[in-house]
Amino acid sequence: ASETTTKKPETTKAPETTTKVAETTTKVPETTSSHKPIQGLNSRLLIGYYHTWDNSGNPFIKLRDVDKNWDVINISFAEPVSAGSTDGKMKFNISGLTADYTKADFKNDVKALQAQGKKIVLSIGGYEGYFSLTSQSAVNQFVSDIKSIVDEYGFDGIDIDLEQSSVQFESGKDTDINNPTSPKIVNMINAIRTIVNSYGDDFILSWAPETFYVQLGYQFYGGINQYCDARAGVYLPMINALRNETTYVHVQLYNSSPMIATDNQSYNMGTKEGIVAMCNMLLNGFYVNNYYTKSQTAEKYFAPLRPDQVVIGVPSSASAAGSGQVSNETLQSAFTELNNAHPGLRGIMTWSINWDSSQNKNLFAQSNGRFLDSLSGEETTKTPEITTKAPETTKVAEITTKAPETTKAPETTKAPETTTKTPETTIDSEYPQWNKDTIYTGGNRVIYNGKVYQAKWWTLGDNPETCGQWGVWKYVGDATVTQPTTKAPETTTKTVETTTKQEIVLDKPFGLVVTSTANNSITVVWGRGTIDLYNVYIDGKLVSNAVACGSYTYTGYTAGRHTVAVTTTYNGKESEKTETVVDVKGQTETTTKTVETTKAPETEATTAKSEETTKAASGYPEWVNGKVYVKGDKVSYNGNVYEAQWWTNGDNPETCGQWGVWRLTDGTTTKPAATTKPVETTKTPEVTTKAQEVTTSKEEETTQDNNYTVNKSLPEHIVTGYWHNFTNGAANLKLSEVPSYYDLICVSFADSTSTPGEVTFSVNGDLSKAVGGYTDAQFIQDIKTLKERNQHVILSIGGAEGTIYITSQAAADNFANSLIKVIEQFGFEGVDIDLEGGAVAGTEYIAGALRKVHNHFGDEFIITMAPETYYMQSPTSNYFKLALDIKDILTVVNMQYYNSGSMVGYGGGVYSCGSVDFLTSLATLLIENGLRPDQVGIGVPSSAPAAGSGLVSTNTLTSALNCLTKGMASGGSFMPPKTYPSLRGVMTWSINWDASNGYAWGSAMDKAIDTLPKTK
Repeated sequence: ASETTTKKPETTKAPETTTKVAETTTKVPETTSSHKPIQGLNSRLLIGYYHTWDNSGNPFIKLRDVDKNWDVINISFAEPVSAGSTDGKMKFNISGLTADYTKADFKNDVKALQAQGKKIVLSIGGYEGYFSLTSQSAVNQFVSDIKSIVDEYGFDGIDIDLEQSSVQFESGKDTDINNPTSPKIVNMINAIRTIVNSYGDDFILSWAPETFYVQLGYQFYGGINQYCDARAGVYLPMINALRNETTYVHVQLYNSSPMIATDNQSYNMGTKEGIVAMCNMLLNGFYVNNYYTKSQTAEKYFAPLRPDQVVIGVPSSASAAGSGQVSNETLQSAFTELNNAHPGLRGIMTWSINWDSSQNKNLFAQSNGRFLDSLSGEETTKTPEITTKAPETTKVAEITTKAPETTKAPETTKAPETTTKTPETTIDSEYPQWNKDTIYTGGNRVIYNGKVYQAKWWTLGDNPETCGQWGVWKYVGDATVTQPTTKAPETTTKTVETTTKQEIVLDKPFGLVVTSTANNSITVVWGRGTIDLYNVYIDGKLVSNAVACGSYTYTGYTAGRHTVAVTTTYNGKESEKTETVVDVKGQTETTTKTVETTKAPETEATTAKSEETTKAASGYPEWVNGKVYVKGDKVSYNGNVYEAQWWTNGDNPETCGQWGVWRLTDGTTTKPAATTKPVETTKTPEVTTKAQEVTTSKEEETTQDNNYTVNKSLPEHIVTGYWHNFTNGAANLKLSEVPSYYDLICVSFADSTSTPGEVTFSVNGDLSKAVGGYTDAQFIQDIKTLKERNQHVILSIGGAEGTIYITSQAAADNFANSLIKVIEQFGFEGVDIDLEGGAVAGTEYIAGALRKVHNHFGDEFIITMAPETYYMQSPTSNYFKLALDIKDILTVVNMQYYNSGSMVGYGGGVYSCGSVDFLTSLATLLIENGLRPDQVGIGVPSSAPAAGSGLVSTNTLTSALNCLTKGMASGGSFMPPKTYPSLRGVMTWSINWDASNGYAWGSAMDKAIDTLPKTK
């Protein structure tokens, strides 16, 4: 444990061997540490969610019948009147009511439980209760409706459980965590604050975000990163803005993929280590987007929450969630470790009361209720002084440089028992004798048969002598030793962080890209893994040892061909090498060869610097180290021009790497040629001048030709990729530049309008500028060109920011009619449904609209879907139901096997995202639940920056394909019940990210698909 929660950094003197951090701290407003206890709310809380509905295997229970151990009951849920709405209209229904348990009975039960000291809180949202507040009128409506519900039932507070796309960033445009600008976020903050303030200081405000919305923000932050999901870390600015009003936060440590903590280690949910690491992020604070950029500035810092504001959230039973289950003993052990380090940790939350009642006979509530009761009042909850000290500097022992020489360490530096290296040599013989009828908690010591034992967690009746090595009691010494020790406490403090790290696995780096500049240097960029230390080799020579970032620049190269390799390293061990080759033709000419190439026309592929380039570079100021730059600022550095992608200070444009803050622009990149195979794979910015302004010219509304034509049928096995109609840090491409590796190209995305269900499309203006001009007419011609190459182009509907809602017949008609118009105008061959989760609530309307469009164009019309894994777990879910409803006209479902937590696969096993078993078991689940094998494709990221999780090597993906189609061993534990030789193929997000990586994914999977069985 550390004293950083009780001492100001200025007063803590670090040892000479550690890093001083006081001078680099950033002051947090005093309001961040304000704290007024809520009347009647216990210092320790057991919190559970209560279902207002009845479902098979988990029946509705009367509120009065919940177990007595629950301190706070979150009533689930207040929902929008219409799923996905933006008008702010809310409702609250108790569908489980019966003739002998009425609404009046429920209200009476609320009052009765409150009289017993319980708090009854209204939870807002839930998985199916997604909505957004996009206007002030919606905010007003939301506030009014929620207050009416709270007043009617007499609830003690509100719980925020917004899911799906209810809140999200304007991608790349919301960089300051302290001053969010995205409308959905700002409006939600204002609405919540208005509600809470109207009820006074004793009104509870709690939060129940997924790890994706909180902890993932350390790795990816949607407000900064244009290439990640716009919801990554989205709860952080809301909690930050309302931290004074916040009672506690219970992150859902379940249904989550492994998460990277501030020690840059990956943790699985459902483990003690995962619980401790995720909670410590809230208790210690962290910088958003820090994992890749290493940028630590005030506007990126999420300050620590008070211990009494942090609650551990886990499932109550095996069926309650897809992952994250822990034993009560493990949960209590994690709580004890956290509470030792952060006294006053608030409690435990679970989903749900009903699952615990139906499956555990309330064992979760009873065991953890007793445990928390034993802790209540054991220490006074203190409000720590919050500082914005960098997380990694709070783990070293600078706080103990003047450790007192005493027999007992100060309370503030008490370490969890797991950090003690050896049994103590000094034992206080006055410890009490163990009593089988006494409750003991973690850290309590007793004497039994002349020996001293220390409890690891809560216990009652467990004999210290017979519980065994893995039991609750730990032997620490003999009771007869009385000589005081002078051991300094820092030796225990230093070992805390090592107890939460998982076994080291050295995966080789992914996505290696090499670029060269005019400064005699080769810049190496790669996708980073959980072990963030790398060795870099050029021509077999080690040029960098244990570099801790995702890029490295080597100077002093000579013209010619060079081999570049990167390995992951840890404790003297190395992974296999990831290699590529770079041809250096001169100081300003370089291309990276990773795939077969064809010579491009000189007008397209020339890499010599032109007069236009020089002119563009000369018009911008030189980069100055220490000067602040913001998104859009351009600078000149060593003859090149760079554009800032977000706020920066001190990041060198030349060495920050491909995924860093600076992007080469204005005259330093050349467009690849439009060939059937990719040309030289390193992209450099297009030749443009500063004064050049390119706009997208739309076709005149009055003249629209019907460009829809039937192309040849799709191959039996296909490679599908998404093409960006926007700019986001990946390579910018014209459609005709997509190589023939891709059989099916999904254009991302159609635009929505204010008319329900209506879609439109045009070439994005930013993209047009980025590629030197690109009109709708040129795009239409490019579709024709791809058709001539036997490639197929369809229009994708949805995406994280383009969601539309088709929940009425009028909206369905608007969707069908507008889609037909767009398809005929541009010549698309089909449509891809990429609606985010709840946007498919109107299943019957969407199905009807798709049939209308299909019937208009005929049987060759292509219909694909790209749901997230969570939405395809059961055939009764809306997305799966839609697929089955249109099975007769459906081409393929390319589920997104990424940005996902662990999921239940075929046969009931739970598999981690990014594993071969995740791919094979979930594909089998889709087929065995009703889809034909030829209607199933596997969707994965094409490179490291393309997604937050789910990246697998092309070898792993090929193994999964061979397992499913040929019955070959995949290297994992799952085997499908039969083979599926007609499995359709693979999909990737995205072609553009693949282009940034030299089309390594596309070229490999094009070859892999050709080896699959032929059944036609």
